[in-house]
Amino acid sequence: MARVPSKILPLTALAVLVYSVGHLALSFIASPAPLSAGQQLRHRGVTTLQARGGGEYDVSDADIDAFYKETISGSGG
Repeated sequence: MARVPSKILPLTALAVLVYSVGHLALSFIASPAPLSAGQQLRHRGVTTLQARGGGEYDVSDADIDAFYKETISGSGG
């Protein structure tokens, strides 16, 4: 007796493919969700901090002078 092939797997694969293509297409078409007031302020603060060069790597003039004196003194490796 011949077994009838199941159509569940191909239909599921087709449904996943259609969903993925639709989701990808909408990601290029739809505008992003608007930011809340708190998120806008936080985003502006981060942008301002990056724009003026502050934040993660703060180096003072004293740090630069100390490094320069250390490198030209001849001591060390």
